[in-house]
Amino acid sequence: MVKHIRSRAQDWENILSPSALTSTIGTLVNSVAIRLINDIFDMSSMSVTEAETAAMVISIIEKLDDLFLPKSTGASNALSSSDQAIPLTSQYADQWMKMKFLSQTLQSNLTDINFLWFESDLSLYFTAQEVIELIELSFENNPGVRSQIRQIRESPHPRSVD
Repeated sequence: MVKHIRSRAQDWENILSPSALTSTIGTLVNSVAIRLINDIFDMSSMSVTEAETAAMVISIIEKLDDLFLPKSTGASNALSSSDQAIPLTSQYADQWMKMKFLSQTLQSNLTDINFLWFESDLSLYFTAQEVIELIELSFENNPGVRSQIRQIRESPHPRSVD
């Protein structure tokens, strides 16, 4: 999939304007993100190995970030080297950050998920019900899991976009 998207980007680079190219590649990347997210949520349960595999697949896809680096406009933009530039992927693929947070969540324990929900930006990309589904998908039902689910239900919007 990643090779295919890179190949399309290279094929279209001399055909499409830079903005049309980025938009088109963003649509492809967004489709991949949506598919991965949906496939994971369609699972009835997820073992540690399956979660690690899904996170690994997402990390491979995340390498497409380099297709969305802002282009340098010359000497005045010397600081915008690819080492320092921030990819604009989420501007062209609206499910990109959700996919990245999904990867983090799949690799997390309950304490980490608590932090991601209440202190980080997980709640900006996932609903409380989606996070509860991920917890139920990944963890055995026990008092700690039930407590975490209860906390999330009691605070469905811990952070909001200002």
